[in-house]
Amino acid sequence: MRCPAGVLPVAVALMVGLITGCSTGGAPGDAAKGSGQVSSAPANARTFTLSDPPVPDGEPVLLTRHGFGSEVAAKPINVDGSYSIYAACHGGSEITVVSKATKAETKVVCSGYTSRFRYLTQLRTESWEIKADKDQEWVFRMVDAVQPT
Repeated sequence: MRCPAGVLPVAVALMVGLITGCSTGGAPGDAAKGSGQVSSAPANARTFTLSDPPVPDGEPVLLTRHGFGSEVAAKPINVDGSYSIYAACHGGSEITVVSKATKAETKVVCSGYTSRFRYLTQLRTESWEIKADKDQEWVFRMVDAVQPT
């Protein structure tokens, strides 16, 4: 059966419109929330999409790291026994933050939202390792806890 004149071009135009409308999509702010989309660009051409996690006023930042895949801290950070970790990631289900001093492993869900973890230790130095797949983007902040007044 032959389609009436003009029906096929209209159907193709509607399908093209639907495809392009869906591929640009998402609600406003999806990129800021970490939509989980992974770039197809080469590893050395990747750009970061996660922002540094905000920290409460008065909490000095000891370390901020941003990366893709696994990373081991280069040098220990001096701590006074109480500190917080703020971490976010996307691309996969989770990453693992490992305390090199205590060997504690903390899972961070890769939703794009920031997770906060509080640590108490008798040690005076700490270093960290991030365990992640090569395409997982993450951001990590180590913050000194405010002393009560």
